[in-house]
Amino acid sequence: MCDPCYGENAAVLVIMPGDTTVTARCDLCWRYGNPREFAEVRLGGRKNAYSGTCKACADRGDNV
Repeated sequence: MCDPCYGENAAVLVIMPGDTTVTARCDLCWRYGNPREFAEVRLGGRKNAYSGTCKACADRGDNV
């Protein structure tokens, strides 16, 4: 799903089990979340998953 479509429909989308898992883990607080909702995200985390900085940590000004 493209970013504009996700933004318009985020309130009504439901996560369902499927063939692909799209998740990211914050390098600072270790919480998992949708990569689209992270302040900064990149590939290369555990098992080449997305990792980065969640918005909550970015808003607090936490640094890696």
